[in-house]
Amino acid sequence: CDIAVLLCPMVLQMLIAGEIPFISSFLMGLVTTFLSIFTTIAIDSWFWKKVLWPEGIVLFFNTVENKSSEWGVMSFHWYFSNALPRSLNLSLIWILCGLLHFQYPSNTIITNGQHP
Repeated sequence: CDIAVLLCPMVLQMLIAGEIPFISSFLMGLVTTFLSIFTTIAIDSWFWKKVLWPEGIVLFFNTVENKSSEWGVMSFHWYFSNALPRSLNLSLIWILCGLLHFQYPSNTIITNGQHP
């Protein structure tokens, strides 16, 4: 899920800009999704010695059974002061660079496989 959250805005931007075709991107996404789910089921089932999909079990537990509070409940500010900074790790450096408009010198960027 973390990769999907990071990948979706980039794919959406490329689709809007016309850099990638919709149909082939959609089909590639479907194939990748099914291969990823199959791989995680195979690996986790081997380790747990029974057929299971841990991410699916967690999703079902949290959404359908509505028991996510059994994992524990934290105050509102905890997510911003603790969980978010830990989950972003080094990404915070790149976010700050983007906010401060740091740029590489234009002569270091390679475009269309050729040097400027």
